[in-house]
Amino acid sequence: MSVGSFILGAALSIRGKPNIQVNDDLERRQNFLFQKLTASKILTPPIIKPNYHNILLFNSLKEWAYLSPKYFKPNKNILKTYGLTAYKYLFIREISTGSLNYKDQTDGLILSFAESIGSDICVVLSLENKKNKDKYPEHWMIINEPESDLHSLIYYSQIVISSGDSIAREGAQLGIPSIYCGIREMLANKLLEKENMLFHVDPINVLSFITKIREKRIKIIDQEAFRRKLNLEWDDVNLVILKIINEYGK
Repeated sequence: MSVGSFILGAALSIRGKPNIQVNDDLERRQNFLFQKLTASKILTPPIIKPNYHNILLFNSLKEWAYLSPKYFKPNKNILKTYGLTAYKYLFIREISTGSLNYKDQTDGLILSFAESIGSDICVVLSLENKKNKDKYPEHWMIINEPESDLHSLIYYSQIVISSGDSIAREGAQLGIPSIYCGIREMLANKLLEKENMLFHVDPINVLSFITKIREKRIKIIDQEAFRRKLNLEWDDVNLVILKIINEYGK
């Protein structure tokens, strides 16, 4: 069992062992092709047609496995730890562009407009490359990661802004309007974009979009109502995986 690792799948396939892959990053076509050739089963959200014998669809995203109300309970004590007030701060994530997925993305997309965010706005920054920490506004609060309650910090924020796709999807699934300003066009993101909870915005337009959300000029569903909606409509990924595992164990 792994997330998008065709190398592990190949090793297990050679040894005659079944392996289950979870993949929502179908834009990496070569990786997906190798998965189809090596995986016993590939689980993917309903963003493609199951056009290969070992592809199974599940109606949710992989992050729902740990973010659904069944598994995630926000810890409000995290606000005291950081001296924050619920829903009165922005949660911002700046990724490093050293990964394969983001090698073509300009480094420091958030940094390009950071100084334009008013000093009256509280900002919590998750910074992947800490070497650049002195380049961001002094009043921004940089998280000392790893932070075990990171998702609670996201849950109690007002808006999530991220130059990477993962945190943007996580924020949206936690019921927080989330702005993704990276370069990738991802089918997985569309599931949350159509719910008006995830927004793909060009970096030059992020500031105006933040203002629209804060001034309630964009209609956003209530956080808990949205999470209840997803909980009713989406599959429990863990149960889907366990069912397949049990079938192999018969």
